[in-house]
Amino acid sequence: MELVRERAALRAQGLLPLIADDSAFSVRDLTRELTLDTFDILNIKTARTGYTESEQMRVLALAAGKGIMVGSQASAGLGAARAGLFAARLGIDHPAELSFFLKLEADIVTPPIPIVDGYIHPADLAAVRVDPDLLRTFTA
Repeated sequence: MELVRERAALRAQGLLPLIADDSAFSVRDLTRELTLDTFDILNIKTARTGYTESEQMRVLALAAGKGIMVGSQASAGLGAARAGLFAARLGIDHPAELSFFLKLEADIVTPPIPIVDGYIHPADLAAVRVDPDLLRTFTA
């Protein structure tokens, strides 16, 4: 809750759009931030909040007229794929940050997540699965 009043004052100036990320770890945090009107865009990270709480946060932010983006929270391929599918939900219209998996030397998913002209398509994400052979390779 550090600097919450300062964030609200900055938001009131309307100088630039503010993103709520570490200030909104939970529905409880989000409720506080919405009450004080500290941000313009909520960054939901499904790896951090899980799908049930992430969905609750999406509904609350949309009801308050806030924008929403999705972040991958340093997820490997499977987490990035699932976060990307969440990012395709109604009302989420800001770009998602799903690129952390590109930093990995190897992953356990198949097929690899294709990026075409800077985009990842939900249909491609729905096809991503854990490859049992790769999983065995990295857990042996």
